[in-house]
Amino acid sequence: SDGKYISLSPTGSMFSITNAQCYLKNDEHKTKVMSMSKGDTVTLTGQIKSVGELLGYQIDIHEIK
Repeated sequence: SDGKYISLSPTGSMFSITNAQCYLKNDEHKTKVMSMSKGDTVTLTGQIKSVGELLGYQIDIHEIK
């Protein structure tokens, strides 16, 4: 709601990161996310900046496809 991050729920892979908060880097990222709907398939590249026991992974997004 504040436009700082999106959350992912990976499916279809036995090698996936769960509970990921992916932080948007710029207005281009925000624009892409605003055009998406819940359940859309998305590919992100980024860098993991933190791993927490309760909150999971925090990732800085580099690219959204």
